[in-house]
Amino acid sequence: PYSVYSDTPAVILAQGALANGVSSLTVDPDSVSVETTVSLNVYDSAGASVVVEVTVTPDAGLQLSVLPSSISLTGLANPDGDVSDDIEFHLTGGAGPYSVVSDTTSVIASQGALGAGIANFVIDPDSVGADTLVTLTVVDGAGASVVVEVTVTPDTGSQLSVLPSSISLTGLAYPEGNASDDILFTITGGVPPYSMFSDTKSIINSQGALGAGIANFVIDPDSVGSDTLVTLTVLDSLGETAVAEVTVTTP
Repeated sequence: PYSVYSDTPAVILAQGALANGVSSLTVDPDSVSVETTVSLNVYDSAGASVVVEVTVTPDAGLQLSVLPSSISLTGLANPDGDVSDDIEFHLTGGAGPYSVVSDTTSVIASQGALGAGIANFVIDPDSVGADTLVTLTVVDGAGASVVVEVTVTPDTGSQLSVLPSSISLTGLAYPEGNASDDILFTITGGVPPYSMFSDTKSIINSQGALGAGIANFVIDPDSVGSDTLVTLTVLDSLGETAVAEVTVTTP
């Protein structure tokens, strides 16, 4: 009987000895996702051998690809869950299972191997707070890879800001607690969580990190006993800052 072996085992269902009386074999090139020269070694029972070379060129439809292959988009900078600008990528060709990694890890909820039978993934540009070229690398089960570039430009409305950005007011100089002149500041854009600091600490009960989901704070000018220019600095989780100025004039 004859035996057959290949340096690319996937092209033959079962290597080794052929059944008695069998003098033919079939190779399946579908398992080859990149251009490959496959060697087939056939032996007879006396030890004589012959080598056959098969050059396999995958059909263009079988080449690993990712769609969209490149894209420019605007992030909303709402990492807590605005999915309106999430982008789904679809993988075609190649040999599963697939893996995907990014040089900007925050855009993908979970990098690495995709599950069996999964040929798509989603990126969330909300986590990008500055103009960024994001590289996505997809690798298939045969080691073939393809790179996708995503240009993310934050929406102008997502730039970190504090409102009001400037205000003049009169303190009542009642630090024990007249709230009638307290001022609420609202933070927009940027990437939470936020922190807030002031060069006049007495006007804020607690400086530093604001709680999760909190995008506002209150100042109390009652604690200011003389005309003062107060500077408030807001910091987001990416290190972006915004400044508001409060001119307090005592009565």
